[in-house]
Amino acid sequence: MTDQNMCVRQLASFCFAALLRLMPLEAGAPDPPGLPQPLKQLKLKQREFLELLADSSKITDFP
Repeated sequence: MTDQNMCVRQLASFCFAALLRLMPLEAGAPDPPGLPQPLKQLKLKQREFLELLADSSKITDFP
């Protein structure tokens, strides 16, 4: 979303916004059987990051 080309920035912003709207659907989906623990942890970490992007009220103050 920081590309110099305005069309690329607009398309990236549109795609990002579309993916953010789909994020709540992912939270309800169960993990696939046999998903390794490191991938489960990564999935949780990435979900938390996206939740902060979608809802800035969840961001804690930096000490």
